[in-house]
Amino acid sequence: TCGADVARSMQNNPAMNTYDDRLDPLSGGWSALRASASAIYHRVEAAIDGDRGIYAEVRAESARTASLLRDVRSADEPERRWELLQQARRAMTATHLAIEQELFPLLSGIGALTTHVECHAQSQAGIDRQLAALANVDPASASFADTLDLVIARFTDHVDRLESELFPRAKRHLSGEAAQLAGERFVAAHRGCLNAFEQASAAPEDDERP
Repeated sequence: TCGADVARSMQNNPAMNTYDDRLDPLSGGWSALRASASAIYHRVEAAIDGDRGIYAEVRAESARTASLLRDVRSADEPERRWELLQQARRAMTATHLAIEQELFPLLSGIGALTTHVECHAQSQAGIDRQLAALANVDPASASFADTLDLVIARFTDHVDRLESELFPRAKRHLSGEAAQLAGERFVAAHRGCLNAFEQASAAPEDDERP
């Protein structure tokens, strides 16, 4: 389940354990608000284009994560960078776990898409590892900015390839109804992951940055 996956992720990444309501888009914070607005914009844009369901939901949450990563890059204070990095990691982890749970299994059974799914899954896992490693870098250092730039570039390329390679092929094999139902399950799984982060972080943990 997504909750179990989140628990394992948080065990491997202790810095994700502390929940800060300043980072919750429902609790305020301009970065969270901008990221949520970006996600809403992409959902509306997708609906206008007739692209709904799992594709629109993945696009929206990917846009939200990208917005948060850009905010990390533009933050002036190291403490603020650190706070935003934790928020971006939660958002990315929730999105990737939900994709692994609801999209990849749906497509991996289609012979023509198996290789594409495997490639995107490997790319996704690589980005997760790189972002997790960034948590061990001092946000005041030049290497933090350099590594973050690599993460942003890699994530942008990954999302572009989802859009240009995987989604068009998936649409040839999945009905609109199947995509819609998958989108609803994705939303529920994504929300469950974020809730699991919040519940797991309720216990006091040491969240010291490097």
